[in-house]
Amino acid sequence: MKYASFGVKANALYYVCVKSGGVYSSATKTYFNVVKYESTAVRGSFGKSAAKASKMKRNTDRYGYLLSKGSPKYYRFTKKGRSVKIYLDSMTDKRIQVTVTARAKGCRTYKRRISLYNSDNADDTSKRLTLTTDKSRTIHVTIRVKGYGNASGAYSVKCV
Repeated sequence: MKYASFGVKANALYYVCVKSGGVYSSATKTYFNVVKYESTAVRGSFGKSAAKASKMKRNTDRYGYLLSKGSPKYYRFTKKGRSVKIYLDSMTDKRIQVTVTARAKGCRTYKRRISLYNSDNADDTSKRLTLTTDKSRTIHVTIRVKGYGNASGAYSVKCV
């Protein structure tokens, strides 16, 4: 069984072409090819730039989608404490790039890029980032989600 995930625009017509002989029954003289699909709307606000990044609340998942060759999506949040945990998960046809930038007064700016790959194993598609400072500070975090090339699909971001 083959699974594929694509992010597409709403209210548009798409065609699926299956290039396979499939399983043929000579008794009934028919092919047993089955194509199933699931349509899911992903609602959630996002920013189109780092300055206009959408604010996130702690302990809530923010779901998003990427269109093929689409623009990146931006999210931000602020937390006071010693550490920040960010959970990322993806369901895309190819890989996506997530850039996390964290600033805290008295500390250098932290910037990290990671790639999330699609896989049948859920452990391979989810990542956890933990940022820790020496003492309790106000940490400002900006998250940028972008697809590589023509990658499309859905993802989720959660900050704790």
